[in-house]
Amino acid sequence: GGGKSDESGVPVDERHKVEAVLRPFNCVPVWVPTTLFGEMYNGFCKGVLWPILHNVASVYSSPQTGNTERPDADKDIEPYDSQYAEYSMDDVAQGPIHGDGGREGELWAAFTAVNRHFTDVIIQCFNEGDLIWIHGFHLMILPSFLTRRISMAKIGIFLHTPFPSSEIFRTLWCREDLLRGMLNADQVGFHLFEYARHFLTCCRRLLGLNYGMFPDSSGGHNLAIDTNGRHVSVTSIHAGVEPPVLHQVLSHKSTVDRVASIRNQFRGKVIFAAIDRMESLKGIPLKLIALERFLQRCPEWAGKIVVVQVGISAFERGDDYTKTRNEIISMVTNINNRWPGTVQFQECAESEMRLQQRMALLRAADVVMVTTIRDGLNLIPLEFTIAHLDALTEQGRNDGRKRGLCILSEFSSCTRVMRGALHVNPWKISEIATAFYQALTMSEDERMRRISIASEFVTRVTTQRWALAVMLDLKGVQKNEDAGKYAGAGLGLGFRLLGMDSKFNSLDANSVA
Repeated sequence: GGGKSDESGVPVDERHKVEAVLRPFNCVPVWVPTTLFGEMYNGFCKGVLWPILHNVASVYSSPQTGNTERPDADKDIEPYDSQYAEYSMDDVAQGPIHGDGGREGELWAAFTAVNRHFTDVIIQCFNEGDLIWIHGFHLMILPSFLTRRISMAKIGIFLHTPFPSSEIFRTLWCREDLLRGMLNADQVGFHLFEYARHFLTCCRRLLGLNYGMFPDSSGGHNLAIDTNGRHVSVTSIHAGVEPPVLHQVLSHKSTVDRVASIRNQFRGKVIFAAIDRMESLKGIPLKLIALERFLQRCPEWAGKIVVVQVGISAFERGDDYTKTRNEIISMVTNINNRWPGTVQFQECAESEMRLQQRMALLRAADVVMVTTIRDGLNLIPLEFTIAHLDALTEQGRNDGRKRGLCILSEFSSCTRVMRGALHVNPWKISEIATAFYQALTMSEDERMRRISIASEFVTRVTTQRWALAVMLDLKGVQKNEDAGKYAGAGLGLGFRLLGMDSKFNSLDANSVA
């Protein structure tokens, strides 16, 4: 977190207890000083990388000072806001280089320091033949540190966020270091080919590298980037969910009771559910504007529908969270003043909306909505589909509910795999308003067809199958186990791993006079 004391995380004298609990799962914690982690996660990752990866590059507004006056209504969240304010700057001053001594240099230093912490622990645990699979944009430069010390290891990195176009990514002052960090891995993975294509283009335009289909050891061809005598494989496959686990949660008595409670609370109404973090990227206000327009055009549905909007507190987003929260509360109040009981808004911490609570709400809902303006991995529509698979059965058809439909933003990654959903452009309010109407008036045959199509992916591509596919790709990477076949070049994060198998002729010592 963003605390000032190293002790504000897990106390040092209790760390051995955490290690003991994790040991049966073959897990090893990486202990990072809390302040350092706050600067890395809330400062660099969320304040600098997060907006860029989601195609947001603000160049006109000035950096936050953390001293902005708040309206009285926000006094209850000021302690949290001030805690994260200095670590959540979307507009970090971008100097010509990352190490110019400014604030961006401090955040970058924290980012590299945390990646080094992970490096040290991984090196301690690594055994010859192990596969190293890195997850998330928080560790984008970790492969650079690892390849210096274990060049023969097969390393993969998978990003669960979008990857921006080269025109956006090139605005980062540390762009080359981040790209080289990823390219020091042997495999780079994304949920969609769209993100992979942006990454490939960045490598070509910013580093001058070529990419294409290269032969593999099994006689096939893989998409890869040609860099310094090495081929870095690029994989794109969307993650799924685990139906058996979700069915187990759904059948639990506490979940069943919670579903019944929600249904009784909104008896006789069609329930539209949404679970979003309260930041501008999630597009909650766009959804509420569309709801208002729908009720203006179709007043006969007033009192017959309810939108249950769960807002996950996003204190780390600083002013973005505060402004989004105020806007949502204001819009919900206006809608409920005109059409009482139409929107049920609930703000909660992420810890209060875990899988069990989430599945109860999704099971009770008839329609789920995602109107994000840019999103990476979002499994809520997949979980919702699993929760309503029984709608395809005879018993489900006769329960009197028009349920099982998803309304998805075309800017969410899962839209590409959830082909049975109603796809909308969140920037076009009329489309979302029309989706409300379609979900309420859709014929039974079309609804069954859409649920059936949506169920194809969630039942076929599970989390296990996704992980297995990516790991098999990583295992299949052609890499010589002889460390002597690789050489390093470059200083600092300009380090590059050179493959000595391709187009390399060793110098004949006898020819040297």
